[in-house]
Amino acid sequence: MVVLFLSLWMSGPGIGEANTQTYRLYFLILFILWVIGFLLQFKKRYRVIGIVITILLVMYYLVIFL
Repeated sequence: MVVLFLSLWMSGPGIGEANTQTYRLYFLILFILWVIGFLLQFKKRYRVIGIVITILLVMYYLVIFL
């Protein structure tokens, strides 16, 4: 849930002074990758790859916000 919340928050409009709002949808790609990594953890053959993907994306958000 934390990755989903941070992805939605980061993809929202910025605090710019322009009249047009820009949405950064590439942050939602990170959430999609996280879901893929999470789902791969349930398959015995791809468990290690799923754990690595999940941990990398969580670490990415921790580095950005800390």
